[in-house]
Amino acid sequence: MPVLLLVAAAVSLSFLLIALLALSGKRKRFEREPLVTALQFETLCLALLDEMKLKVEEMERTGADLDILAVNPAPLIGGKIFVRTAYLAPETVIDVSRILEVSNLVLQERCLKGIFITTGRFTPELSTLTELAPMEFIDGTRLEALMATYQIPTVSSSVGKSSPASPPG
Repeated sequence: MPVLLLVAAAVSLSFLLIALLALSGKRKRFEREPLVTALQFETLCLALLDEMKLKVEEMERTGADLDILAVNPAPLIGGKIFVRTAYLAPETVIDVSRILEVSNLVLQERCLKGIFITTGRFTPELSTLTELAPMEFIDGTRLEALMATYQIPTVSSSVGKSSPASPPG
């Protein structure tokens, strides 16, 4: 009889541990959801460019994305920078065709560099692309790190939680 009691207690404890692990995994998944609206995301991107001392010259909406032509005014190392912002759900992957499109725009605009900023993530195939224009790729995690580096209020401290919405347009 005591053996059955021990087995029942072990099984119950196992189910409790499994439930706790499942809940902790869900909590981490919720932490990765975007904490801003599309307009707030674009505002944060513009604030980041301003803190990096880039001067915005033009902005144009391309579908749901915002394209920005900025200039680094620094002597000798300055020049035009092409920036694309893409507000997406965190699990959305930017595919190769979108990356190539931005790379081509960087070359077409005769920019020194491109910057692609998204709340989504980039395809794992990115590392295999060898013929790209000089570009920086900033996903949601890296964006939050840059916000901290430049002391821009972080997403979690500046706004309340919301779900992904359609970008303004």
